[in-house]
Amino acid sequence: MTAALTFLFTDLENSIMLWEKAPEAMHGALARHDALLRTAVEDNNGRIVNTAGDGLHAVFESPFDGLMAAISAQQALDAETWPLETGSLKVRMGLHVGERQERDGDYYGSTLNLPSLIYPPS
Repeated sequence: MTAALTFLFTDLENSIMLWEKAPEAMHGALARHDALLRTAVEDNNGRIVNTAGDGLHAVFESPFDGLMAAISAQQALDAETWPLETGSLKVRMGLHVGERQERDGDYYGSTLNLPSLIYPPS
């Protein structure tokens, strides 16, 4: 039997529009976004598997740790003072628990295709 893991996926809402509207401000905002998410993942016993653009994929041994990372990240994003040009960054997050399937240090399979969404607080 394969051990189950919890996977967290994130995606910055409206990133194309933000990059077009405020490219200079987005450099700093995205760096801060990345730092806040990295801290939330690592502080909750997670590991970042990869990043792509403005998204992140992390893995946790415990569903509770994955959920707490998502909550911590949303709280940190909400508390952050963002540049006027970008406004508050809204980040979609999805969690899914399932069996691990690994290949070349990465994960794949149906478990990664069905995350449950956790939307940012309104």
